[in-house]
Amino acid sequence: MQGNQYNRLHYKHGVQMKLLAIACLMFSSVAFAQSEVARSVGRVAGQFGVGVTDTIRDSQPQWETIRAKSKDECLKESGGVLDNAFVRCRNGRQEYVQYNSKNERMVLRERPIPVN
Repeated sequence: MQGNQYNRLHYKHGVQMKLLAIACLMFSSVAFAQSEVARSVGRVAGQFGVGVTDTIRDSQPQWETIRAKSKDECLKESGGVLDNAFVRCRNGRQEYVQYNSKNERMVLRERPIPVN
């Protein structure tokens, strides 16, 4: 390779590297600016969503046992119909519940009472 060609290739490579470095700096500054905007939007949105997240964070879920009731009580509750509600009432159950800030009960899961 002649010296003149080598100098041109070396110069071209140097220019490409400088352009690449400038492009990286521009990209990182844009990404940083966008992340700041995203953080700001997230903070604002988080302030609006505080009431929603409070309901989840207020209490830890726990299992509560609903005792089995008499046949007469369950028939009355189910309106005299022998259906799934009647069977659940007669057998009893455990409910995995959580209470929110308004003391409203939310049933997350349900299972039969474990037999030991």
